[in-house]
Amino acid sequence: MAWLLSFISAGDREGWEKLAVPIVLLGLCYVIGVIFEVADYFPDLGRLAGMKWFTKQIDRRAFFWAVNEAGTQSDKDLCRESKTKANEIEARRDELWNRLTFLGGSKPEMKAVFEHCHRFQAEQKMFLHLLYPTLLFELVSIRNWMSQWQGPLGLGALALFFICCRSRSRRRWLQTVAFAALIESSSIKAEPEARHTDDGEIHQDSLSTPAPSLQQKTESLAAKGI
Repeated sequence: MAWLLSFISAGDREGWEKLAVPIVLLGLCYVIGVIFEVADYFPDLGRLAGMKWFTKQIDRRAFFWAVNEAGTQSDKDLCRESKTKANEIEARRDELWNRLTFLGGSKPEMKAVFEHCHRFQAEQKMFLHLLYPTLLFELVSIRNWMSQWQGPLGLGALALFFICCRSRSRRRWLQTVAFAALIESSSIKAEPEARHTDDGEIHQDSLSTPAPSLQQKTESLAAKGI
């Protein structure tokens, strides 16, 4: 740690060292973020569940809650059989997110929708990654028998970060499931209505009452607080 503080103090110097300090710090932040991402999906070790199980459980429970709140009937029926169709549910969850990601990159009108959902995913990751240093702080404080307030403070921070992580995961999947339901419903075209003209020809007209657009449904959903 001393070398890092010594390097940061180089910011007061002149020349290339002053320029290098923020670049190196940004690089360290990126490396730490990558390490946390690897830790998020660290596989199970035999019977010992790894961090991957914990991460997937957060998403799994949040997805079930979101489907119950704003999912289609087919998704609700699928989630009711969670014990026998766990792989299908996970595939469906990945399908919804991957499709939203693809639409966000391929259709300009879907870019804002994806960014809205991705913001909650980023917030979920932030609180999840804060659990690692907080847990380390708690273990060190217990081992070294530091002052009495540090142990409860660490436990309180762990609980707070976990609740925030769970909340952001719920909001992410609620928005993803809700928008997926809107996209699927808006893709259903109204059947044309046949009419006869005076010359005996049959023409196909669209129904007089068009289906509401995706934007109109999104605004209606937002007005309901989703």
